[in-house]
Amino acid sequence: MFDDSWASLTQLFYCFTPRFTDFPDSPNYPNSLTQLLLRSH
Repeated sequence: MFDDSWASLTQLFYCFTPRFTDFPDSPNYPNSLTQLLLRSH
């Protein structure tokens, strides 16, 4: 359940930040962002 909400949260964030599509690995960006946030906790 936590994973699902976290995934939708990052997806939402990704949708509202189109500038991140400029990244070469844009499809993987939400995943790496999630990993980064999880690591910082």
